This record gives sequence, structure tokens and C-alpha cells, in this order.
Amino acid sequence: MYLCFGIVDNALLSICKPDFVHRVVDRKLMPSEEIRKMEALKEDDNPVILKCYLKR
Repeated sequence: MYLCFGIVDNALLSICKPDFVHRVVDRKLMPSEEIRKMEALKEDDNPVILKCYLKR
């Protein structure tokens, strides 16, 4: 689990550098559209907000 900075409803929020995202997320839990967005990130892009949904 990556360090989170906030909780909204049933989701944890965190900020990550674009070149580090692939180390933090689990592709098996992501929709294919989000995987394509993640793969399109460049090293010099702005930081990314990660939103991890919690099960109820």
C-alpha cells in the first residue's frame, strides 16, 4: 500500500510521481482504459492522484 493523504467515502487518495506509478498499482485490479492512461504517462508529467477504492 502506498502512503495516502486522505480518505473520501470509501477511497484512499495519494499523490505519486508519474515514473513511479507502475510500481505502486496492481494492473490486475485496473480497467483497461486506466491502464492505457497509466502507460501514456511521461516522466516529466505532473504528479498523479491515485484513488484506491476500499471494499465494503
